[in-house]
Amino acid sequence: MPVDFISTATPASALATGNPLSRPSSPFARPLQVGFYGLGGLGSLIARNIALSAPAGAPTLIIYNRTASKTERLVVEVEGKARAAESVAQLVQECDVVITNLANDKVVTGVYDEFVRVLTETPAAAPKIFVETSTNYPTLAPILAARISTVKNTHFITAQVFGAPPAAAAADLIFVLAGPNNAKKAIAHVLVPAAGRKILDLGEDLTKGKASPSTGGSRTQREFPILLLIPSKRQSNAAFP
Repeated sequence: MPVDFISTATPASALATGNPLSRPSSPFARPLQVGFYGLGGLGSLIARNIALSAPAGAPTLIIYNRTASKTERLVVEVEGKARAAESVAQLVQECDVVITNLANDKVVTGVYDEFVRVLTETPAAAPKIFVETSTNYPTLAPILAARISTVKNTHFITAQVFGAPPAAAAADLIFVLAGPNNAKKAIAHVLVPAAGRKILDLGEDLTKGKASPSTGGSRTQREFPILLLIPSKRQSNAAFP
């Protein structure tokens, strides 16, 4: 895949490898268990591509949707390369990474409140990364981060998605990440190249990683100062530090 734009601030070593988001060392002795919540028009395509692109030996993607028929349909579509969680609690407790793609701010807020409830009742023994990919207002991200941080061993990042459903179907999306560095490094290799072609890193300010619903779909790559390219090869699903 050709590179459209790379900042001159990108280190030469990163340009040589094509992957500035290097994989951090990890205390886990196993690959990441990834989960996905929200199987709407875009979410189902992203989840499908992550499931189908999982490397040999990687844990099966765990998926959840309030409408169970959508979950069952996707499990059949990917020929068993995903499995359904029976509850939100199961999804949160079994996964190292939980990716959400939901309808609107109200739904997102309710779901993250549920995550907090589950983790308060059953605290996580190992780090968990929550990745919010829904289209919502920039002001929501810090609120979600504050709520999820009330429980230990949690990390929150935003991953705004740029691209219509046809791009999602072709794994041609652009993901704009914001949040803690190590969490971004881990999730970047889950998302690209499995579900997208490029990662844009906007630092740790969560509000920068989220476009408002009125502008998100129209913003282009050239409006962002730094492009971090993940090469188009199969993800290894490395564990998070």
